[in-house]
Amino acid sequence: MAARALILVALATLGCDEDALGPARAGLGWFSRAALSDHAENRVACASCHDTADGPSRAVGGTLAGVATRPSFWNGAETDLLDATNACLTTFMRSAPLDRDDGRGRALFAYLETLPGAATPVTYSIQLAVTRAPGGGDAGRGAAVYQRACDGCHGAPHTADGRLDPGAPLLPEEARSLAVQHFPTLSPALVVIEKIRHGAFFGVGGWMPFFSLEALSDPDLADLLAYLTL
Repeated sequence: MAARALILVALATLGCDEDALGPARAGLGWFSRAALSDHAENRVACASCHDTADGPSRAVGGTLAGVATRPSFWNGAETDLLDATNACLTTFMRSAPLDRDDGRGRALFAYLETLPGAATPVTYSIQLAVTRAPGGGDAGRGAAVYQRACDGCHGAPHTADGRLDPGAPLLPEEARSLAVQHFPTLSPALVVIEKIRHGAFFGVGGWMPFFSLEALSDPDLADLLAYLTL
């Protein structure tokens, strides 16, 4: 929130060219609102998963600083910013894709073009196989990991207070019961790790994003599992 406020202040000092200023301001609004998606039940905005600070990021989707100048996205799978944006919209925000004439997309990209930063593509290291739960976690450290990585969507543990999406399971109770119900031969911890590491991909389903090793290290994951008593 503070970063977005600073961007607004910076935009306000660019001068009196409203034709240049207006789209970027509107784009910040689309970046921050779930209404970028046309799905009635979507509660997620770009800002839910991405930050805009230049430098290393622990946000689940990484930083968008300098994104408009990057040569590729999604670990090189996309080379067009619109296609990369639509991958997020359709996979995580349950939306129809934007076309090149859509005013929402044009405004969003005008805002993204104001974000300074390196043009280097962001790398996501994906753990392809989940075979065991990391041990030795510290529940005290895990509380901070939960606040950073989980609270925004799932709300407070045990109560779901502040939950962004009513479809996000209560942690850890609903996550544990769903794991036992659907995967009775696996430990709940392994099922939760599968969801964390692969999100909506690898046949897991749903709309949750995946956490790369850069966004959530194995030691952080071990601390989180200890905090959730999984």
